[in-house]
Formats: sequence, structure tokens, C-alpha cells
Amino acid sequence: MHKSLKKAVKLSLIAFFLFIFFIAFSVVLIFLNHKGTYKKDKIYDYGVVFGAAIRSKGRLSKTLESRMLKAIELYKNGTIKTIVLSGAKYGEYQPGEPKAMFNFAAKKGVNPKDMLLDEKGDNT
Repeated sequence: MHKSLKKAVKLSLIAFFLFIFFIAFSVVLIFLNHKGTYKKDKIYDYGVVFGAAIRSKGRLSKTLESRMLKAIELYKNGTIKTIVLSGAKYGEYQPGEPKAMFNFAAKKGVNPKDMLLDEKGDNT
């Protein structure tokens, strides 16, 4: 019985380490092969930015700011023509996600005519 227990533990450890290796290898492959979800030489009519949290006074969260900066980059280099800003609309005193995103992009030089607001997205 002692030998069979030792063998079971050994096999379990081998299986565990193979599993960990497989996961680590998969993650590395994903990062090495990630090329984005758009073709850099193509022009798109629309680029959609999904909302995330906004802070006091309409400041964007770090996540939302990162999304917006990428959208602005794609807009300025001509990859997308129009930015669709989608998110939740809050109360009348605080701007909703789309309006805060609109203000952010306008300050960064995006033409207001090239932005569409979708304020009905409350669960993106």
C-alpha cells in the first residue's frame, strides 16, 4: 500500500506541474500572438468605446481613460471616422459616461461632429 500511495502522489505532482506549465505556456502564447481586433491598414466608419466608471466632476476612471486614449489615437491616425460613446446616463447633476467621454475627447481635439453618444447602455 505504501508504494501505491507514493506512486499516486508522484503522479499527482506530475499532473499538477504539467497543468501549471500548460497554463503558463498558454498565457505566453496569447500575449505573443495578440495582434488586436482591427486591421491597421483598413479604415472603419465607427469605433465603439464602452463606458466604465466616471469619478467626481466627470473625470474618467483609469480604465475608461485608457479606452478613450486608444479610440482618440485611432481617430487621429484615420483608422476610424466616428467614435461611438456608449454607457450609462446618470442623474441630471452629474454627466453620464458618454457625456464625460465626449468632453474628454473634445478636449483632446476630436471634432464633436465625429462623435455619437449612446446613453442607453447601462450594462456594458
